[in-house]
Amino acid sequence: MDAGIFQEVFKNTRIVHSVEETRILARNKQPHIVIAGSGMMNGGRILEYLELQLGNPQATFILPGYQAEGTRGRTLAEGGKSIKLRGKFFFVKANIEHITTMSSHADQSEILDWLSHIDRAPQEVFIIHGEKSSSEGLKKKLEEVYQWKCAIPVLNEIVALDL
Repeated sequence: MDAGIFQEVFKNTRIVHSVEETRILARNKQPHIVIAGSGMMNGGRILEYLELQLGNPQATFILPGYQAEGTRGRTLAEGGKSIKLRGKFFFVKANIEHITTMSSHADQSEILDWLSHIDRAPQEVFIIHGEKSSSEGLKKKLEEVYQWKCAIPVLNEIVALDL
């Protein structure tokens, strides 16, 4: 790609460095696009934008990729009418768009392919990320394909490792 095209596309891009700049931008009523790292909307500066723009029917929040169960992003993706922020409920009047094709999470076949390159079986595999049904499916598949010992830990479970 020609560097000139890149520069043209980003000539009006501004990186926001402080929380105060974020608050000013979140209050801005002019049309603009904000790209914010969100942690599925459970923390960080995205909360400023949610608090100030969620009630704006002219605003649109785009949720790229997977939104975990129990997160604000998941609530919004599933059509939730309100979310709780900082102890208060905010009604959703903004448009919510969920783009499911942008997930950076590997699917089961991609995980199996990646694991196929491991030379020595691990002592135990802990599956700690994903929906319950997906985690159970992956556990079963790993046990079938590789005969590995697998576990899906529960919150606050302590496991002693033999090192």
